[in-house]
Amino acid sequence: MGIAVTTATAAIRDLSDQNSQGTRLGSTSTDLICFYGTTTAVSKPSVTGSVSSGAAASSMAVALASMGLIVNSIAP
Repeated sequence: MGIAVTTATAAIRDLSDQNSQGTRLGSTSTDLICFYGTTTAVSKPSVTGSVSSGAAASSMAVALASMGLIVNSIAP
């Protein structure tokens, strides 16, 4: 693996090649990815539970938080 080189520029860098099929991050479910502001990369999380019981929403919140896409906190 090569050394990462950082450059300063005023332009935004896109990861997309603008194809109609979308852009994939990672090539398998075990590839680790993370987003801005996170320090730990995670693999594809599993979301389980029945939507009617609310378990799926809870699992989804935990999965999104593990990827750094939302902040999951409990108000005092």
